[in-house]
Amino acid sequence: MNGKYDFVDLWGAYRGVEELNRAYQVLGVPERIRHVVTETGRGLGKEKRGELVQWFKRWLCNDLSPLTNDESHSLTLEQSFSTSTGQVSIAYTDAVSIPDQNLIRYRELLPQREAFLNRSLAELREEMGRSLRLPSLNIPVRTQLYTKKRVARLYSIPL
Repeated sequence: MNGKYDFVDLWGAYRGVEELNRAYQVLGVPERIRHVVTETGRGLGKEKRGELVQWFKRWLCNDLSPLTNDESHSLTLEQSFSTSTGQVSIAYTDAVSIPDQNLIRYRELLPQREAFLNRSLAELREEMGRSLRLPSLNIPVRTQLYTKKRVARLYSIPL
């Protein structure tokens, strides 16, 4: 679900949905995925909300009934706030923003990263293979370059 004027890469979303469509086709359930693109930006406007609710009703509740257009239970923006200010980061004196929390965690993990990177290349490859549950990293890898106009096959890389 995307808005044409969102800051998210719409072209990349189209490519991702193409891949998902192929996967759902292989699984035999191609009807269970649908990419909705609206003439909006970020957020869940009425059109997106309707599509989202309809999808959940169909695939989680087996309910194919149409949506009703009853907004009598809608909340105002202020009623939907999770805090009195509408912003957790300014409502609590001890609140930590996500970027700040990421920086704290980055610093906490520095010793483990340094220890990991001080290993030999062979040890790193082995650990990566184990972490990714790959049978072996000594296999050729085919890469592809995706552009808006074509798919260019590049070359195999022995790892």
